[in-house]
Amino acid sequence: MSETQGPITDDPTGGRGRPRHRAAAVLTLVGLVVLALMVLVVLRSTANTNPAADSWAFEIRPVLTTGAPGTTFTAPSPTDSPTNPSDPAWITPQVASQLTALDCTSTARPAVTPADQPLVACSRDGSEVYVLGPAEVTGAALESTETDVTGSTAGVTVTLTSAGNAALATMTTRAVSLPAPRNQIALVLDGRVLQAPRVTEPLTGGPMQIATGLPQAEASTAATRMTSPRG
Repeated sequence: MSETQGPITDDPTGGRGRPRHRAAAVLTLVGLVVLALMVLVVLRSTANTNPAADSWAFEIRPVLTTGAPGTTFTAPSPTDSPTNPSDPAWITPQVASQLTALDCTSTARPAVTPADQPLVACSRDGSEVYVLGPAEVTGAALESTETDVTGSTAGVTVTLTSAGNAALATMTTRAVSLPAPRNQIALVLDGRVLQAPRVTEPLTGGPMQIATGLPQAEASTAATRMTSPRG
């Protein structure tokens, strides 16, 4: 009487080792996924702590105070937490000391300041210094820029997105009722104030001329820079 043999296999374990191999492969895959997520978190954290990552060459900021270079400024007392971008409480003792020490004769490009922080800046020609509140409109809200030539000089006209127009309307509606110089808005390019016009009525939309009387080459460069991230 012959005996019936079972299936013949080359696996000396009879297949018992395969689940272990699968488990090891799954663990390896999970480890790679976790590692990838950790790298992503680190990269995002680095981007969020890099001022240049959230800064644009062009910004519109509220004016908090202004004066001649070398003027001694003091922080408001008491120093409360600011309630909006036009609040003088942004002028902390540290900001006031930066303003006093600001050198408007320097040709070096100003350091990048995050859009959500106050900015200490010189005017384009170096004749004035400013403390500005956080940016309420940036280059991210520019839909288009255009250079307008008038004789030997030129200006820059910008058109904002709907979100940019809404932010500008909020900003200028607030500024209308504020005392000078907080009724001004600063048009900032690469950390310097191009102009700081006084707001006489809310701006609710439409093309806006933000610079006039510039040399044509400078106006053309400014129009290009306005839609660029600042680094």
